[in-house]
Amino acid sequence: MSQTEKLNTLDQQLVINLDPRGENRTLYAVWEANGYIIKFDGSGANSGIMVDQNAIYDVSTKLTANTYPVLANTFAKTGYVFNDWKATVNGLEVKFIDEATVLNLITEGEITLYAEWLANDYSVIFNENTGTGTMTNQEFKYDESKALSTNTFTKEGYRFSGWSLTPDGTVDYTDSQEVSNLVTEQNGTITLYAVWTANDYSVIFNENTGTGTMANQEFKYDASKALSTNAFTKTGYTFTGWSLMPIRTASGTVDYTDGEEVSKLVTEQNGTITLYAVWITFGDITAHDHIMESKDAISLGSLDALISLMGASGNFGGTPIIPIVSSEFETEILSGKKGIYDVTFTNPKDPNVSITVKLTIVPNGSTIDPINKASVYAEDKTIYQSEAKAITNINELTNLMNGYATFDNTVVTANPSTIRFNEIQMGNIDTYEITFTNSSVDSVQYIALLTVIKDIEEPVVPPVVTPPTVSPETELPVTGLTLGTVLRIYFRSYRINNF
Repeated sequence: MSQTEKLNTLDQQLVINLDPRGENRTLYAVWEANGYIIKFDGSGANSGIMVDQNAIYDVSTKLTANTYPVLANTFAKTGYVFNDWKATVNGLEVKFIDEATVLNLITEGEITLYAEWLANDYSVIFNENTGTGTMTNQEFKYDESKALSTNTFTKEGYRFSGWSLTPDGTVDYTDSQEVSNLVTEQNGTITLYAVWTANDYSVIFNENTGTGTMANQEFKYDASKALSTNAFTKTGYTFTGWSLMPIRTASGTVDYTDGEEVSKLVTEQNGTITLYAVWITFGDITAHDHIMESKDAISLGSLDALISLMGASGNFGGTPIIPIVSSEFETEILSGKKGIYDVTFTNPKDPNVSITVKLTIVPNGSTIDPINKASVYAEDKTIYQSEAKAITNINELTNLMNGYATFDNTVVTANPSTIRFNEIQMGNIDTYEITFTNSSVDSVQYIALLTVIKDIEEPVVPPVVTPPTVSPETELPVTGLTLGTVLRIYFRSYRINNF
């Protein structure tokens, strides 16, 4: 047997005659790298599978690509994204990125790599759904439970009931409800729509010196229906309709006729409104206040148009009612001049029987509440920074923008936020929305714009220098010549240079 001949023997193998010459032979250890198995644990994955991976000691192995993202027949964990693998190697916690190349994780046997997941982020978007106001988006992490932002939207005549997953749906989540896991995908969004319920209110019928009883009538804000038919009576009188206030004079005013179709008389939940019966006898007159824009007053043509607009009526045997105002007021009304005018309607057969009601003319574009006969208006204004800095209080701002309101003993108030008013007073260049509110009817508001612009810089005018007065014979200090001599020399020089 040659010296280089390879002799393979197993460990503890029984051997004989390894060298026929009886010489010593050296046996060299032969090593074979151990194999080991890498297992993958989804750490809460709720679908899919990953196959075990074989590895050999001292041989680099690329980890099988993670298949945990949501794909067919693979692992996935709802609401999470795969981050890395975690294992314990030689007593230490070690992490590996996806498809990392690893070496000698263990010497033999099995090792398990555990998936680590990051919870997805998502946003909740709040939609006012025909309401008004703004709300910022709310940020969540998957598996994080917290209360929804408190609703700040409003809608006149409605109350907020909760949030729906669709614009026309019912309530899925109540206000400030504790929620979690609304969206599964990373950076996903969900929109919650405000659910509004029409407010309930009651109409109370008052007999107003008549007799009888009538039950209250229940309404919903968005529902239109006929007023209950009058059941009151008054001996010697005829019922002509309903008034929003008790009779001001013997004749009264009519705001709603018997059985009239009405809606939205009250905005607040469980509110009430009282309608007073209006009674007339032969010769009595009924009429009501009226509010209108300037352009509508101009289009009247004559005061006779006020008879129908102001509901003037009475039992006079067919003789027409006569509206009466002073000649001065007649001119102002028909020219659309803003103001509050007393209009008297008179029984044509008995001038002593009359009713006086108010006609209010407001600027075009005013916000008008026809039920309360209230309005508010203001004008857009553009001012310089110096003018803005000169404003010391809200009343000055109101007057500057010609704030105007109508109602019994009412005033109008500008309502900028404290911060924005401070900015105006500092002369900050910007356009500001100023809300003007009728002090007697808070719901009657008007928004006007105040624009602050840069001051115009006055041009610099150089000072006027008056030359000294010198007589023709005065000698000049430098030449000793008279002024007349100098002038003659000047003109001669001019002619020579322009020859």
